[in-house]
Amino acid sequence: MIETFISRRTVSDVSVKHVHEGFDVRFISHPNTLKVNQPIQLQVVDSAQGVKDVKASVLAQSYAFERTDRVYQTLQSDDKGHLNFVIKDQGQYLLTVDYQQPFTAKGDQLKRYKYTLAFNVVE
Repeated sequence: MIETFISRRTVSDVSVKHVHEGFDVRFISHPNTLKVNQPIQLQVVDSAQGVKDVKASVLAQSYAFERTDRVYQTLQSDDKGHLNFVIKDQGQYLLTVDYQQPFTAKGDQLKRYKYTLAFNVVE
């Protein structure tokens, strides 16, 4: 699935609300208003509940054809599933999340998710 957020003329202050069942990354900060040195807030959820201790990475854009990722920041969600971070340099970034449901899910219901968000931070 691919999602795109487009703002025409002005960006509303309303947060983007996702309605996906199961795993999702919800935007508390609007994805079209991310600025240098301002808090960026997302929430990792599974079945509409915040997921604690999910690891995520913010990768800076690379202009070379190198095979190694340029990790800008490593994050971990809090007790309510929130990811809070600040980007100090303008540019393009990738947020990657790798989430495995707990083993309490039974049999073929157990799922693993990989989520990638491309975003731009402006001054």
